[in-house]
Amino acid sequence: MQKSSQVRAKRSSLTLGKFVIDAGAWVARRRAGFANETVVVGGQTVHYLQGGSGPPLVLLHPLSSDRSSFVQAAGAVTSHRSVILPDLPGHGGCTRDPKGDYSIAAQARWVVSFLDALGLRTVDLGGNSYGGHVALSATIRSPERVRSLIVMSSAGLEVGLATGLDIYGGFGEPMRSVADLHAFLDRVFHLRPSMPSFVERQLMNDINANYDFLEAMIAMIRTGDDLRLNERIHEIRQPTLIVWGREDAVVPLSVGQGYAELIPNAELVVLDGAGHIPQLERSDAVGTAMTNFLVD
Repeated sequence: MQKSSQVRAKRSSLTLGKFVIDAGAWVARRRAGFANETVVVGGQTVHYLQGGSGPPLVLLHPLSSDRSSFVQAAGAVTSHRSVILPDLPGHGGCTRDPKGDYSIAAQARWVVSFLDALGLRTVDLGGNSYGGHVALSATIRSPERVRSLIVMSSAGLEVGLATGLDIYGGFGEPMRSVADLHAFLDRVFHLRPSMPSFVERQLMNDINANYDFLEAMIAMIRTGDDLRLNERIHEIRQPTLIVWGREDAVVPLSVGQGYAELIPNAELVVLDGAGHIPQLERSDAVGTAMTNFLVD
């Protein structure tokens, strides 16, 4: 009886955690003026957020994230850009196909198909981490589709020990305790966000539920095309904004500095108090950096 009660309590906690996470995302979307939309790409329904008006800006989320990643930061540019935040294949509301190709190059090709499905000829394109890596690849492969580029704490350029194989090293073992979650968050964030224990348990549950699929996806990234872009970075001629968290422990600042040196028309903005996901830790500063870059 006691064990049964404990199981029910755990399930109730996870349900509450999911509700709080979903409700928080809904409130953030409403405040920033984003609406949920769908479009069919390659026979699959893709969920994306759209808000604002003006020339289109497409921002791509990190690995194991979804379309809500940029909501807070991107809200700052909706007064002069139509901001589009899609779920990348294998993420969010998209189908998770164990036999699908989730390499950087495949995702870059998908981005072009997504633009075609929306009837967009050219866009400002950007992303964080894996999403920024995909944006870099898409810009190199289809430069005529990209008006300007925004790269945030993204792999793709190998500098010293910061190789693609190291950066995409996988999630290790499934999380077995809150301490495991804290260790993961401490690596991603400069300052780990504080959250109720039931939200932490829900995050652990979500990560573990997708563990096998994410490990398979990472294996495809590691062996697929465009893991390393060193030899082609110089081909990027679009105006490029590079945003980096000074305390990024996943992709070091030296990589961002390398992009700034190799891309002819690039500017680097380094944010104190930010780790690997600056759009979450310093959303106001990221919004300001994007606004200054896109309006100039």
